[in-house]
Amino acid sequence: GSCAIVAGAAGYDLWRAPVPSVLPLQARDVEGRLRVQWDSSPEYVRKANGATLEVLDGGRVQRYPVDPRVVQRGTLDYIRQTDDVVLTLTLHGERGSGPQGVIRTVSSPLTAAVQSSDAGERKRIVTDPRARQTRSRRSSGRRR
Repeated sequence: GSCAIVAGAAGYDLWRAPVPSVLPLQARDVEGRLRVQWDSSPEYVRKANGATLEVLDGGRVQRYPVDPRVVQRGTLDYIRQTDDVVLTLTLHGERGSGPQGVIRTVSSPLTAAVQSSDAGERKRIVTDPRARQTRSRRSSGRRR
């Protein structure tokens, strides 16, 4: 009896879709932030225990933990400090590190300089774009 259960569980594992090693990423500038997006529909994304965002920005490497809920939404924002940024997002699952996506973005130097001068008063990474919109509305009265 117990052998059949073990064999059944092993068989199920063999038939599941394999987890790819690459996580395709897209990034675009949105109001001075890099909006990073990925497909949140695969099971390995929905069941991820979180992720690590590694950022190479201005010659400095920073690592940020990414909450599982953010991974499941498929989007996060990063405030760039320079015109050339490399972002690496590594998903974490039950068996350790999983798929990884890498994307490089380059913007005009003028755009990055303006964003960089304003970035000191904001958090460097914003994991929920909706939260950023709320803060932006509150702070827009102070800027005038």
